[in-house]
Amino acid sequence: MEKDSATLQLLALLIINLDLKMPRKIVKSGLVGLLSLAGCVTNPYSPYQYANDLNNRQQIKQQTQQPQNMFIACNSWSDSDGDGYVDYPDEIIGKKDNFFTNEYVTLASRIFNEQGRLLDLKVYGAGRDLFEHSFGRIANNDNFFFYRCKPGSLGDGFYRANWFFDGRFIEGYTFSVTDKYKHIKNLSSYLQSQNIVNFVIYKKEGNKTEFAGGTMMPIGKGEYVKFIDNNDKPVFVSSYDRKFTSLGELVKVSQDKPSVVRLEYDNIEFYVEEIPEYEQTHDVLHINYADGNITTKPARKITE
Repeated sequence: MEKDSATLQLLALLIINLDLKMPRKIVKSGLVGLLSLAGCVTNPYSPYQYANDLNNRQQIKQQTQQPQNMFIACNSWSDSDGDGYVDYPDEIIGKKDNFFTNEYVTLASRIFNEQGRLLDLKVYGAGRDLFEHSFGRIANNDNFFFYRCKPGSLGDGFYRANWFFDGRFIEGYTFSVTDKYKHIKNLSSYLQSQNIVNFVIYKKEGNKTEFAGGTMMPIGKGEYVKFIDNNDKPVFVSSYDRKFTSLGELVKVSQDKPSVVRLEYDNIEFYVEEIPEYEQTHDVLHINYADGNITTKPARKITE
């Protein structure tokens, strides 16, 4: 009888345990970067219960595991499945510590069981306070907050994001922002100091290798443009933000296979192609480059 009673108690505990479900989704509120959880229960803990009948003695123990607050840097978030919710972390985009100046930098946090507290964010960089933002009082037991920095708003360097409850420091992390354009210009200066005058710099974006900058650029098989200014002087061009317009002389290159060398400069990986010889055509083109697509149209002739 004692054993049957213990079994019934165990079943009752298991039923209670199955009935406690943690909410998984966060609903967009649209208020100053605040996302609030809908349908959260008053007790967000996840009880773990077990029974042990060793030597006909029953032991029942309950442990509570409180969810941990999350503080991250990422590019953005998106309701990718279109269900009106933001799934965390599945719909967080580009969680990382290293960014480029042409990217969004989103400072985000998920806060559990801190209802009523005042949440503040402070960002430091270049040895000084850059900005701070108050999210106000935390409204629910499960919340997602974010502060988004537009591309170009944070310059090259290291930054610190610190989070506070009621003015008391809670958590912080360091992230970096790299100005690719600056590093490409530095690499160009270095190549020219090594008497490499006609070159193309490529960079990898995901699985694609794209034009990053140079004094020349391929536009077709055996055809390149040599960038020039209005006075027909050679110039360096960069595809900062993956777009640019320029003038260039069409030249013929007889290389069967481009000679591309991998080069790490300023801790960034680039690929450099040198074009030591080419044949001039004296045809000047208007060049438009956008998102990897090149369009050209005739401009004029170079006169000797």
